[in-house]
Amino acid sequence: MADSQANPDRGRPDDVSRLAPQVPSTEPSSEPTNGAAPGGNEDRKWAQLRSLLVGPETERIEQLENHPPKPEHLATVLADAVQRSTSANGELAEALRPSIEKGLLTSARKNPEELAEAIYPVLGPAIRRSIRAALAASLQSLNVALENSISPQGIRWRLEAWRTGKPFSEVVLLHSLEYRVEQVYWIHKQTGVLLNGASANVDGQRDPDLVSGMLAAIQDFVQDSFQGAGGGELEQIEISGFRVLLAQGAKSGLAALVRGIPPQQLSEDMSATLESLQRRLGNELDTFDGEVTPFEVAHRELEGLLGGQAKARGKRGMGPWLLGAALAGMLLWWGGSKVSSERLESSREQALAALQKEPGYWIQGDAEHSVWTGLRDPLARPLDQVLGDLEGQVKVDWSWQAFQSIDPAIVLKRAHAVLEPPASVTLKLVDQRLLVGGLASGAWSKRAAAMAPGIAGIQSIDWSALVDQDRQAIEMRSRSLDGLYLPFGNRSGALDQARPEVRARLDAIRALDAMVLAYGGVLRIELASVLGQDESYDRGLAEKRLQEVQSALAKLGLACTILDVQPAPKESAAVGSKPGVRLGVRALLPQAP
Repeated sequence: MADSQANPDRGRPDDVSRLAPQVPSTEPSSEPTNGAAPGGNEDRKWAQLRSLLVGPETERIEQLENHPPKPEHLATVLADAVQRSTSANGELAEALRPSIEKGLLTSARKNPEELAEAIYPVLGPAIRRSIRAALAASLQSLNVALENSISPQGIRWRLEAWRTGKPFSEVVLLHSLEYRVEQVYWIHKQTGVLLNGASANVDGQRDPDLVSGMLAAIQDFVQDSFQGAGGGELEQIEISGFRVLLAQGAKSGLAALVRGIPPQQLSEDMSATLESLQRRLGNELDTFDGEVTPFEVAHRELEGLLGGQAKARGKRGMGPWLLGAALAGMLLWWGGSKVSSERLESSREQALAALQKEPGYWIQGDAEHSVWTGLRDPLARPLDQVLGDLEGQVKVDWSWQAFQSIDPAIVLKRAHAVLEPPASVTLKLVDQRLLVGGLASGAWSKRAAAMAPGIAGIQSIDWSALVDQDRQAIEMRSRSLDGLYLPFGNRSGALDQARPEVRARLDAIRALDAMVLAYGGVLRIELASVLGQDESYDRGLAEKRLQEVQSALAKLGLACTILDVQPAPKESAAVGSKPGVRLGVRALLPQAP
């Protein structure tokens, strides 16, 4: 209260200002009264109200900040808080888990000897039990193998082991061990109460509660009577043809009633099943009060331990005969396998020789191995054509990779496949030089000239013996038209296209233009006007005739023809044998390959 009066300018809390009623001031606001600032009475009232509302809480907070709890005070309540948190949920355990794990790792690194001494009482008995179980299984396998190693049955089992690739001891155990798990009991270790059980024969099932009580009593007797034996636990009981296998855990145990000689694997399966049940139903085991209903879910896992192995034993007394038959069979088998092996080796050698000679193949393999790898050109002959009947006799696995062979026969076959020559063209290969001869069209010649250099195994190409039929036809027709006249009448400037010779020559020019266009060349025609012997020199007549011929050629629609019109001749060169326009025809074609 005194603090609030001494500091009238301290800001009022927003929550108090919102809740308190607005009380008008009784003093004039214009001048201060009794030396106090304007609004002083109102501030004092707010301070008094704040002290009444939050004063005690403020004092307790200041006391906790200035005087924190002492460790001895926390020690009195910490254990109870941890216990309550553990019983309520597992959040505290999850929060402490990283710190505990890190502490264990640090302790293992810094003080491994002390940690080993701490966990030795737990690991020692478990390790000794595992070693004893492994040695017992090995001795049992050795005894059975020795008993059956010399008998006819043992020889038969050795043949089976050789044929299947399994160890002989495993085959012996597979045939000789005969057992049947008839009943399995899951017993609470502290109370001896039967938690659950499973039986292979419902009619002949023994009283489970009686059996569990008996086993618990025997276990207690053993522990009380043999305390000096290292604190071990009972693992097996033999009762007139029955064996009771026991698997012990921290909170419960498994008991299996077995008829016959069980394998060691059964004990391992029982231990694994017990560990699974205790891990899955650990909370129920900790809070067990005699109610076994929560443990009914374990019935399926217990049923998984039932069953066994039963083999009918054959009659004895035929040992010598069976031994003789076995020896004879072995001799026959050895002789047959020897002959078969020699035949197989001979077939593989023949197949290797055939593939090494065949163009387009490269093989890596030998007669002793059943996997052959190699290279095969796609143009080579198929494998069945190369080997014939040997393909099915060699009994190997093939692994081929594609490649391009440079064998002359394959290279020539590749050239035929790429160029696809017509029947009139011949291809020959001499020292990686391709000789092309015969008759071919211009289109094939151009395509072959473009594709042939890219064929693997060919270094050069000789086209000198190839005759281009289209080129040859163009050149022959050009020579036949070169030097011909388009005739005109005496002193006439009009071209009579109805005349047979004029019509034939114009048609020949149009056909030649189409041939040159298809070949990719150019047709060049030179026009020169000539006066006849009976005509006097007339320059205008010569020019008119040239124009007539140009007009006639233009009407033909020539696509690749270039006209070269010579000027009208002078008087000295104007006279010829007959009047007309002389044609100079020349085909300009692409260079031959």
